[in-house]
Amino acid sequence: MSASHASAPRQTLSSIETGRGVAAILVVLYHASVHMKKETGEMPFSSAFLFGHAGVDFFFVISGFIICYVHHAHIGQPSRLPRYLMRRISRIYPLFWVALLFSALLILLKGEVLPTSQALSIDALLLPGESLVGVSWTLRFEMMFYALFALLFLVGQRTGFILWAVWSSAIIAFLLFGNGKAPIILDSYNLQFLMGTAVAYIALKHAFSKQASVITLLLGIGLFMGVGVLENTGVLDGYGSNARIYYGLPAALIILGSAQLDRNHAIKPVKMGVFLGSLSYSIYLMHLFGIGFGNQFIGVLGLNSFLSSESKLLLLSASGLIFGIIVGLCIERPLQKCFKPRPAKGHSNAPTTV
Repeated sequence: MSASHASAPRQTLSSIETGRGVAAILVVLYHASVHMKKETGEMPFSSAFLFGHAGVDFFFVISGFIICYVHHAHIGQPSRLPRYLMRRISRIYPLFWVALLFSALLILLKGEVLPTSQALSIDALLLPGESLVGVSWTLRFEMMFYALFALLFLVGQRTGFILWAVWSSAIIAFLLFGNGKAPIILDSYNLQFLMGTAVAYIALKHAFSKQASVITLLLGIGLFMGVGVLENTGVLDGYGSNARIYYGLPAALIILGSAQLDRNHAIKPVKMGVFLGSLSYSIYLMHLFGIGFGNQFIGVLGLNSFLSSESKLLLLSASGLIFGIIVGLCIERPLQKCFKPRPAKGHSNAPTTV
């Protein structure tokens, strides 16, 4: 392990993009399994995808990694802040508003009443409160992290490191000694963003050998799946605050090993993985609609009595995945082209984040 990378960071980390695709698929399988449990009382495949919600944990670590990896050189440069904020806002809000519109239309089609205009405005701004889009709670964490990272553009590395240390210490203190539900800024999910930034710092400052990178990656995968097995078998509460550490640390190892392999050109891009990863935000936001549409379609065709629970789970998952891909290609990508700022001189747009 050497002191620093001899070469500049690669613009595209294809393995990280593939990881985002895998995380999105895990979440889709999880929600399809939850749907089947509501319908039949049991999850298909012996609850194999019960841990699939941990795809969110993986997303959060990736977000921390990518934000730090892309913007580490801009810390302490206030002039870079407007561009950073524009990129984060344009990345998150436009597609979320599409999902919010979808949700509102479905509510109206059911003959139900929409929330008040004030509640809808709060929802549209991703401020704390209830949301029509079930998965958007994660976006509130994302936006808070983006806002806190923005402070680093103003205060610089040294003060930023102190702020990060204080924040992480406060989260851990509440995790150990706090009572009741943590406020969003002290929720243990935030530790995963911090893990991601730590991994980015290590990846930028230190080069691993191929063997060390592979070992790190495989160790992370093994531990992540091991935690998943513990949750599936009832040994671990995957929704508990401590689980954010149990899933977050292995995810950090996976990302570190993958990034090192990628930067050393030691791993070939998986085209389908990169494709799904590039659309992972759309898949994540829209898959519940796809699962619902798929369920309605199966019912209209009268296939429920002919399908096993396992077959229906796979069909619902495919429906959610395909719907997310279609929205990504037809809506998200055109929206991103409209909102994408021009590259600043000497700045790359290549790495992206959820």
